Amino acid sequence: MKNNEYGDIVNLEESISGHSFTIGWLLDSLRKNDKIYQKLYGKRPVKAVSANDVSSGKGFFSAIHRCIITFTDSADDDSDHYSTILKIPGFTSFQEAQSQSDIPKELLDKSIKEKCENMHKFECCFYNEISAILDAPVPKVYKTVEWILEGAQQEGCIHMEDLTLRGKSISFFDNINLSQVKYFIQILARMHKNILSADPKSWQGKFINGQNCYIDFFEMYESGYNTFLKKNKNYGRLFYRNFDILHESTS
Repeated sequence: MKNNEYGDIVNLEESISGHSFTIGWLLDSLRKNDKIYQKLYGKRPVKAVSANDVSSGKGFFSAIHRCIITFTDSADDDSDHYSTILKIPGFTSFQEAQSQSDIPKELLDKSIKEKCENMHKFECCFYNEISAILDAPVPKVYKTVEWILEGAQQEGCIHMEDLTLRGKSISFFDNINLSQVKYFIQILARMHKNILSADPKSWQGKFINGQNCYIDFFEMYESGYNTFLKKNKNYGRLFYRNFDILHESTS
């Protein structure tokens, strides 16, 4: 893809963080599918696109790239830009984590890879077919690409809205108040009402294979139990005087 009718001076053939998706692919998706980008930035020539992996240490089977688009007429204060997200499934993070662990067994076998491939497929199906029915606060998704590991291999992708300025991930130690709990319950109730009143053909039978996805990973999790317990000899002493009791109760 060469520089186009928009007057972009960025290299449209350049790969995004070494993946098969290019800057030209990203801009084409934005200009065709992102209504906010179309309205506010669609006619502006692009000067540069930078991508940063913001998922380091937060996930194992995908990389989240926050892409920053700047324009030829962008202001000098760095505030005049547009950001968007590429979620690209893969095994790099998992392999790096295992290489730094004491788990001798190779966990990433063909079966696990196939399960991850299916999880991406279900996620794409959810955003493309189900999310609009639920009417829930989920990110806008502009384009999805199927992940194919065998045969005619193809890298998968979910191009979605950047929620950096509009949302926050709640950690295990964050508190929430009663108003947030009530709002969350309202959202759940609306989701259930909408899916139950929708045409069953839109969802029925489509996600059955994915309902046991976490159970399928139990064997992989179990392989790390002993290593975890050896490294955390004091684990559980906050609640149990005798750690052997806790260990016996979980064995």
